[in-house]
Amino acid sequence: MTPIPLIILTVPRMKNYLNRTLQSLFLSGFRESGMIGEVIVVTGAPDHSHLSSLDPDISQDVTISVMPQEIADNAGLRTLSAKQKCAFGHYWWMRQILASPGRPEYVVACEDDVIFAKGWAEHLRSILPNIRPAGREPPIVTLYRPYIKDHTCDRSEERFRNGERWYEFSDHFWGTQAVVYPLEHLDPISRHLYDFSIKTFTSPVDDAIGAYAWSHGIPTIATTPCLVNHIGEDTTGQSHCFHVADYFLESVQNLPQP
Repeated sequence: MTPIPLIILTVPRMKNYLNRTLQSLFLSGFRESGMIGEVIVVTGAPDHSHLSSLDPDISQDVTISVMPQEIADNAGLRTLSAKQKCAFGHYWWMRQILASPGRPEYVVACEDDVIFAKGWAEHLRSILPNIRPAGREPPIVTLYRPYIKDHTCDRSEERFRNGERWYEFSDHFWGTQAVVYPLEHLDPISRHLYDFSIKTFTSPVDDAIGAYAWSHGIPTIATTPCLVNHIGEDTTGQSHCFHVADYFLESVQNLPQP
Protein backbone atom coordinates (compact mmCIF):
# COMPACT_ATOMS: atom_id res chain seq x y z
CA MET A 1 0.00 0.00 0.00
CA THR A 2 1.25 3.48 -0.92
CA PRO A 3 1.95 5.47 2.26
CA ILE A 4 -1.08 7.50 3.28
CA PRO A 5 -0.67 11.23 3.99
CA LEU A 6 -1.96 12.42 7.36
CA ILE A 7 -3.57 15.85 7.40
CA ILE A 8 -3.97 17.72 10.69
CA LEU A 9 -6.34 20.66 10.25
CA THR A 10 -5.60 23.43 12.72
CA VAL A 11 -7.01 26.84 13.64
CA PRO A 12 -6.33 29.29 16.48
CA ARG A 13 -8.35 28.29 19.54
CA MET A 14 -9.02 29.67 23.01
CA LYS A 15 -6.71 26.85 24.11
CA ASN A 16 -4.07 25.41 21.80
CA TYR A 17 -4.11 21.61 21.75
CA LEU A 18 -1.88 21.08 18.72
CA ASN A 19 1.32 20.24 20.62
CA ARG A 20 -0.53 17.65 22.65
CA THR A 21 -2.03 16.15 19.50
CA LEU A 22 1.35 15.94 17.80
CA GLN A 23 3.04 14.53 20.89
CA SER A 24 0.38 11.86 21.09
CA LEU A 25 0.81 11.07 17.38
CA PHE A 26 4.57 10.63 17.60
CA LEU A 27 4.30 8.57 20.80
CA SER A 28 1.74 6.28 19.15
CA GLY A 29 4.37 4.47 17.09
CA PHE A 30 2.67 5.30 13.81
CA ARG A 31 5.93 5.35 11.86
CA GLU A 32 6.59 1.68 12.62
CA SER A 33 3.43 0.67 10.74
CA GLY A 34 4.84 1.85 7.42
CA MET A 35 1.34 2.94 6.54
CA ILE A 36 1.44 6.68 7.19
CA GLY A 37 3.65 8.88 5.06
CA GLU A 38 3.92 12.65 5.25
CA VAL A 39 2.32 14.46 8.18
CA ILE A 40 0.94 17.80 7.00
CA VAL A 41 -0.37 20.48 9.36
CA VAL A 42 -2.82 22.60 7.36
CA THR A 43 -4.22 25.86 8.68
CA GLY A 44 -7.92 26.46 8.15
CA ALA A 45 -7.31 30.21 7.83
CA PRO A 46 -4.39 32.53 7.02
CA ASP A 47 -3.94 33.24 10.75
CA HIS A 48 -1.21 30.86 11.87
CA SER A 49 0.05 32.76 14.91
CA HIS A 50 -0.65 29.76 17.16
CA LEU A 51 1.96 27.73 15.27
CA SER A 52 4.71 29.81 16.86
CA SER A 53 4.27 27.76 20.03
CA LEU A 54 4.89 24.44 18.30
CA ASP A 55 7.45 22.23 19.99
CA PRO A 56 10.50 22.52 17.67
CA ASP A 57 11.49 18.91 18.32
CA ILE A 58 8.14 17.83 16.87
CA SER A 59 7.52 20.45 14.22
CA GLN A 60 10.70 19.49 12.37
CA ASP A 61 9.00 16.20 11.48
CA VAL A 62 5.89 17.75 9.95
CA THR A 63 5.12 19.86 6.90
CA ILE A 64 3.34 23.15 7.56
CA SER A 65 0.87 24.45 4.96
CA VAL A 66 -0.64 27.88 5.64
CA MET A 67 -3.75 29.01 3.77
CA PRO A 68 -2.77 31.96 1.55
CA GLN A 69 -4.52 35.24 2.29
CA GLU A 70 -5.61 35.44 -1.35
CA ILE A 71 -7.51 32.15 -1.04
CA ALA A 72 -9.29 33.40 2.08
CA ASP A 73 -10.12 36.75 0.46
CA ASN A 74 -11.50 35.14 -2.69
CA ALA A 75 -13.71 32.92 -0.55
CA GLY A 76 -14.91 35.84 1.55
CA LEU A 77 -13.72 33.96 4.62
CA ARG A 78 -14.15 36.92 6.96
CA THR A 79 -17.85 37.14 6.16
CA LEU A 80 -18.59 33.45 6.80
CA SER A 81 -20.10 32.04 9.97
CA ALA A 82 -18.02 29.86 12.29
CA LYS A 83 -19.52 26.68 10.83
CA GLN A 84 -18.94 27.86 7.27
CA LYS A 85 -15.32 28.65 8.14
CA CYS A 86 -14.92 25.16 9.60
CA ALA A 87 -16.27 23.65 6.37
CA PHE A 88 -13.94 25.83 4.30
CA GLY A 89 -10.94 24.54 6.23
CA HIS A 90 -11.92 20.98 5.29
CA TYR A 91 -12.62 22.02 1.70
CA TRP A 92 -9.20 23.69 1.53
CA TRP A 93 -7.18 20.66 2.68
CA MET A 94 -9.13 18.40 0.30
CA ARG A 95 -8.36 20.63 -2.66
CA GLN A 96 -4.70 20.76 -1.65
CA ILE A 97 -4.42 16.97 -1.58
CA LEU A 98 -6.16 16.69 -4.94
CA ALA A 99 -3.67 19.16 -6.44
CA SER A 100 -0.58 17.53 -4.96
CA PRO A 101 1.63 15.08 -6.88
CA GLY A 102 1.16 11.39 -6.24
CA ARG A 103 -2.10 9.51 -5.95
CA PRO A 104 -2.37 7.67 -2.64
CA GLU A 105 -5.37 5.38 -2.33
CA TYR A 106 -6.44 7.02 0.93
CA VAL A 107 -5.86 10.11 3.03
CA VAL A 108 -6.29 10.38 6.80
CA ALA A 109 -7.53 13.73 8.09
CA CYS A 110 -7.82 14.67 11.74
CA GLU A 111 -8.45 17.81 13.75
CA ASP A 112 -5.98 19.46 16.09
CA ASP A 113 -7.63 18.48 19.37
CA VAL A 114 -7.36 14.69 19.49
CA ILE A 115 -5.08 12.07 21.01
CA PHE A 116 -4.17 8.81 19.29
CA ALA A 117 -4.26 5.29 20.68
CA LYS A 118 -0.84 3.65 20.75
CA GLY A 119 -0.62 1.31 17.80
CA TRP A 120 -3.51 2.97 15.95
CA ALA A 121 -1.82 3.01 12.55
CA GLU A 122 -0.79 -0.64 12.69
CA HIS A 123 -4.32 -1.56 13.77
CA LEU A 124 -5.78 0.44 10.89
CA ARG A 125 -3.32 -1.12 8.44
CA SER A 126 -4.39 -4.59 9.53
CA ILE A 127 -8.12 -4.01 9.04
CA LEU A 128 -8.33 -1.56 6.14
CA PRO A 129 -7.85 -4.13 3.33
CA ASN A 130 -10.78 -6.16 4.68
CA ILE A 131 -13.15 -3.34 5.47
CA ARG A 132 -14.65 -2.68 2.02
CA PRO A 133 -18.12 -4.20 1.63
CA ALA A 134 -18.20 -6.56 -1.36
CA GLY A 135 -19.44 -4.99 -4.56
CA ARG A 136 -19.81 -1.51 -3.06
CA GLU A 137 -18.05 1.81 -3.23
CA PRO A 138 -14.84 2.24 -1.19
CA PRO A 139 -16.00 3.25 2.30
CA ILE A 140 -15.30 6.35 4.32
CA VAL A 141 -13.86 5.15 7.63
CA THR A 142 -14.14 7.20 10.80
CA LEU A 143 -11.70 6.55 13.64
CA TYR A 144 -13.98 8.40 16.07
CA ARG A 145 -17.61 8.05 17.05
CA PRO A 146 -18.82 10.37 19.82
CA TYR A 147 -20.72 9.49 22.92
CA ILE A 148 -23.40 12.10 23.62
CA LYS A 149 -25.89 11.25 26.35
CA ASP A 150 -29.43 10.67 25.05
CA HIS A 151 -28.28 11.17 21.45
CA THR A 152 -25.90 8.33 20.56
CA CYS A 153 -25.83 4.63 21.30
CA ASP A 154 -23.30 2.87 19.09
CA ARG A 155 -22.62 0.04 21.56
CA SER A 156 -18.99 0.18 20.44
CA GLU A 157 -17.64 -1.59 23.51
CA GLU A 158 -20.20 -4.36 23.17
CA ARG A 159 -19.33 -4.75 19.49
CA PHE A 160 -15.63 -4.92 20.37
CA ARG A 161 -16.24 -7.57 23.05
CA ASN A 162 -18.15 -9.56 20.43
CA GLY A 163 -15.12 -9.53 18.15
CA GLU A 164 -16.14 -6.74 15.74
CA ARG A 165 -13.30 -4.45 14.70
CA TRP A 166 -15.50 -2.22 12.57
CA TYR A 167 -19.16 -1.69 11.83
CA GLU A 168 -21.27 0.17 9.29
CA PHE A 169 -23.49 3.05 10.36
CA SER A 170 -25.91 5.41 8.65
CA ASP A 171 -27.61 7.27 11.48
CA HIS A 172 -25.33 10.26 12.01
CA PHE A 173 -21.87 11.41 11.02
CA TRP A 174 -21.11 13.67 13.95
CA GLY A 175 -17.53 14.80 14.30
CA THR A 176 -14.65 14.92 11.86
CA GLN A 177 -12.05 14.25 14.56
CA ALA A 178 -10.29 11.61 12.42
CA VAL A 179 -11.52 10.20 9.11
CA VAL A 180 -9.99 7.99 6.39
CA TYR A 181 -11.14 9.10 2.94
CA PRO A 182 -10.64 7.14 -0.28
CA LEU A 183 -8.99 9.61 -2.61
CA GLU A 184 -11.52 8.92 -5.35
CA HIS A 185 -14.28 10.49 -3.22
CA LEU A 186 -12.44 13.69 -2.30
CA ASP A 187 -13.29 15.76 -5.38
CA PRO A 188 -17.09 15.29 -5.26
CA ILE A 189 -17.17 15.54 -1.46
CA SER A 190 -15.23 18.82 -1.49
CA ARG A 191 -17.57 20.24 -4.13
CA HIS A 192 -20.57 19.15 -2.09
CA LEU A 193 -19.11 20.90 0.98
CA TYR A 194 -18.58 24.07 -1.01
CA ASP A 195 -22.14 24.09 -2.32
CA PHE A 196 -23.99 23.14 0.87
CA SER A 197 -21.76 24.10 3.83
CA ILE A 198 -19.94 27.17 2.51
CA LYS A 199 -21.55 28.95 -0.46
CA THR A 200 -25.07 28.23 0.83
CA PHE A 201 -25.16 26.89 4.35
CA THR A 202 -27.63 24.05 4.80
CA SER A 203 -25.65 21.74 7.08
CA PRO A 204 -22.34 21.63 9.00
CA VAL A 205 -19.39 19.79 7.53
CA ASP A 206 -19.88 16.45 9.28
CA ASP A 207 -23.60 16.24 8.45
CA ALA A 208 -22.84 17.20 4.85
CA ILE A 209 -20.24 14.44 4.47
CA GLY A 210 -22.63 11.84 5.85
CA ALA A 211 -25.50 13.03 3.69
CA TYR A 212 -23.33 12.93 0.56
CA ALA A 213 -22.03 9.46 1.33
CA TRP A 214 -25.42 7.90 2.00
CA SER A 215 -27.10 9.52 -1.00
CA HIS A 216 -24.35 8.17 -3.27
CA GLY A 217 -24.16 4.66 -1.89
CA ILE A 218 -20.83 5.15 -0.12
CA PRO A 219 -20.60 3.02 3.05
CA THR A 220 -19.55 4.78 6.25
CA ILE A 221 -17.60 2.54 8.60
CA ALA A 222 -16.46 3.10 12.19
CA THR A 223 -13.60 1.30 13.87
CA THR A 224 -14.05 -0.26 17.26
CA PRO A 225 -12.48 0.72 19.49
CA CYS A 226 -12.19 4.34 18.41
CA LEU A 227 -8.58 5.04 17.48
CA VAL A 228 -8.62 8.69 18.58
CA ASN A 229 -10.26 10.56 21.42
CA HIS A 230 -11.39 14.17 21.63
CA ILE A 231 -9.52 16.49 24.02
CA GLY A 232 -10.95 19.86 22.98
CA GLU A 233 -12.63 20.82 26.23
CA ASP A 234 -12.40 24.49 25.18
CA THR A 235 -13.97 24.33 21.74
CA THR A 236 -14.44 26.82 18.94
CA GLY A 237 -18.22 26.72 19.37
CA GLN A 238 -18.99 24.06 16.77
CA SER A 239 -20.96 21.90 19.20
CA HIS A 240 -23.20 22.47 22.17
CA CYS A 241 -21.38 20.06 24.46
CA PHE A 242 -17.95 18.52 24.92
CA HIS A 243 -18.04 15.03 23.46
CA VAL A 244 -15.69 12.10 23.85
CA ALA A 245 -15.30 8.76 22.09
CA ASP A 246 -18.00 6.17 22.50
CA TYR A 247 -15.28 3.61 23.26
CA PHE A 248 -11.55 4.40 23.27
CA LEU A 249 -8.52 2.44 24.46
CA GLU A 250 -5.20 4.16 25.16
CA SER A 251 -3.45 1.29 23.36
CA VAL A 252 -4.67 -1.03 20.61
CA GLN A 253 -1.38 -2.91 20.44
CA ASN A 254 -1.71 -6.70 20.71
CA LEU A 255 -5.49 -6.70 20.66
CA PRO A 256 -7.01 -10.18 20.83
CA GLN A 257 -8.01 -11.45 17.42
CA PRO A 258 -11.77 -11.79 16.83
